[in-house]
Amino acid sequence: MEIQEIFDTKTEIIGNKLVYTFTLRNSEITQLRLLKSIECMHKILDTLFSENVKNVCFVFAIDNITIPANYECIKDLTEVFSEYEQIVKEKVKFSIIQSKSSIFQLLFSIFKKYYKPIKPMYVCNDEDDVQKCLSSRKDREKYQNVSDMI
Repeated sequence: MEIQEIFDTKTEIIGNKLVYTFTLRNSEITQLRLLKSIECMHKILDTLFSENVKNVCFVFAIDNITIPANYECIKDLTEVFSEYEQIVKEKVKFSIIQSKSSIFQLLFSIFKKYYKPIKPMYVCNDEDDVQKCLSSRKDREKYQNVSDMI
């Protein structure tokens, strides 16, 4: 049986942006699933080193997030992005967190202990908000930038 990642990933071009979307699966976050997901994130982040890759955005759709049994998994995920700090600064324009979950606020307080966003990170409630945030700088300014909260 193959180990599933904790995210489904999708890559698409929206406007002039390369958008990587990570949609949290509705499954338990286990150490093996986390390791598999970190491996996938490394592969995606490695693509940023290509000269052809520019103007990147990340979307994290985490509506069905639950409190993990082990908070270390949050630290493990943030360390992946820390390893790529320089190329993220250069290529990633912003990130979006899509979540209606009240648990998100609690987990974000833990998240910010381990990671300070390098680029703006906006919070959207649903897919329509995400599309507006991706498409228009003017619309993007309407959404909470959690980078400013840290």
